[in-house]
Amino acid sequence: MTVTPRFSFGVKGELRNSLHIVDDKKLLYVSGHNVIMYNIDEQSQYFIPGCDNTERINKISLSNYGSNFLAICQVAERAHCTIYDIDSRKRVNTLTAARDPERYDFTCREFLDASFSPKNDK
Repeated sequence: MTVTPRFSFGVKGELRNSLHIVDDKKLLYVSGHNVIMYNIDEQSQYFIPGCDNTERINKISLSNYGSNFLAICQVAERAHCTIYDIDSRKRVNTLTAARDPERYDFTCREFLDASFSPKNDK
């Protein structure tokens, strides 16, 4: 038996800049270990769950340059960032912190920030 969320109440308030307006009808925010896309007109939610083996979501960032990409950064043994295409609701890429014990004596557990750069049209 699996449990599928239908609606989430509340916002993870301790995250800075964690509420984004996707377009005139959609809000994007963190609730628990999920990122929620709320459609205002339909009063419905779409859930993007946090990845397994991560502790919490510590940062989300939305691109503002034509394509709607979402970066979800999560705290884990090795920092984890997943990029989603908001329009298709599909995962585009996953980034994890490098682990090279020969060069570094530490492991990065979290990404402090994430942002997107504009496309280079040249």
